[in-house]
Amino acid sequence: MHQFDERHPAFDGFSSFYFQVIGPRLRNEEAARKAAVKKSLLITPFALIAAVLIVTIYYKYGSPSWGQLFLVGFFAFGLALGASAHPFERVIAATRYSLIGGFCRFKRWSSRGNGSFNGDAKRLLELELVPAYQSASFGDLVVGESHGVSFSFCRAELSKSDIIKNDPYPWNSTFTGQCIAIGFNRQFKGRTAVFPDKGLLNRRKRGSMKRVRLVDPIFEKKYEVYGTDQVEARYLLSPDFMQRLVDLEHSFKGKSLRFGFIDNQLLIAIETRMQLGVGSMFRPLDDPKRMQRILDVMGAIYGVIDGITKPQEPILVNPHSTAA
Repeated sequence: MHQFDERHPAFDGFSSFYFQVIGPRLRNEEAARKAAVKKSLLITPFALIAAVLIVTIYYKYGSPSWGQLFLVGFFAFGLALGASAHPFERVIAATRYSLIGGFCRFKRWSSRGNGSFNGDAKRLLELELVPAYQSASFGDLVVGESHGVSFSFCRAELSKSDIIKNDPYPWNSTFTGQCIAIGFNRQFKGRTAVFPDKGLLNRRKRGSMKRVRLVDPIFEKKYEVYGTDQVEARYLLSPDFMQRLVDLEHSFKGKSLRFGFIDNQLLIAIETRMQLGVGSMFRPLDDPKRMQRILDVMGAIYGVIDGITKPQEPILVNPHSTAA
């Protein structure tokens, strides 16, 4: 029997649970996956031929500019790829439910395909951790608890309209990735926000928050910190805690990690195309690598919570020094 790398003491016993509960459910869907693969392979050549014909006809009879031709080609091939992926939709949904839902059953967490993350998203926007948006879609919402700390995370797609610019396709994506909200049983004294370092483009202030120097020179080169309470910011952003956030970013295969503390919450935004719990439909559904990826992500989230709930190291810097 395969033994999962359970990553965290809270996951002890998960391997047995997987083979008793999750594995059989995935194997029941294997026939549907194979049928979807055959159907997709049958559709794909015809969809691509149709896309080529659309572009060719438009080029021959439409007298388009190169920009228009590129746009038509982009949408034609996008439709072709969509047609090829369509047979997998039900299998993907069932796989996600089995993997993420199964893990949540093990931990007695809540999991639902869609849910409300609007309040936390507004807090993310308040700290400028996500760009401005007018439309938001949240999926794969998970709500759980660890060490008496509640948290939720979901996949977010944010967009806004450029209709004022007379754009024929006015809704443009501003953020696609993972958003995490962790609530604590204590209030933070001030506000702290951390962004990737942009060199000369870094701002001296963000609203009422001023720049804060990190203790560790390695992270100081990678990130720019802003806060209303210099002492608290340095206390929270210990090298150990910063490394836990970097590990979390890597587990989501993401980029541009941003996070911040406000009131009693830690809010995190990671840009990533990865959709948790799906993986390739051209591999067996009970391939242990699918479940291991989820365990790695959950373990990284637990690591971040551990980093806040455990006592912090004392900070050996002048707490009243500020950025130049």
